[in-house]
Amino acid sequence: MIDVQTSLCILIKMMHAHYDRKVILLLDEYDVPVAKASDKGYYAEMMEVMKTVMSTSLKDNPSLEFAVVTGCLKIAKESIFTGTNNFVSDTIAATGLDEYFGFTQDDIDKMLQDADIDAYAAEVKEWYDGYHFGETDV
Repeated sequence: MIDVQTSLCILIKMMHAHYDRKVILLLDEYDVPVAKASDKGYYAEMMEVMKTVMSTSLKDNPSLEFAVVTGCLKIAKESIFTGTNNFVSDTIAATGLDEYFGFTQDDIDKMLQDADIDAYAAEVKEWYDGYHFGETDV
């Protein structure tokens, strides 16, 4: 189990060594293993694994520039992120970075126009109904 708990940290250090640049970690849906473990009856064990993964990867890691961690479950400093530094929690209701979580309607309109396919605008809008972050529809 120690290999699993330290694997992300090792990967970050290896990437730093290879590229000679600090790593930016984008970790999407961090909470899926926790939710599945809860459903399957091994929540406590998964929480221990996740706490170690997060603390070894995110806290005082000289190879890490910064990390963006996303998930549906609210990130709480008192849970698996207790061992992290400079922690900022943001939600989809916040407005500070809302326009960066997808494409706005203006962005889509410009891309379709640039590709000379703006006739498909209604169809594209039907395919992707978007989200509302802060005060922005994306």
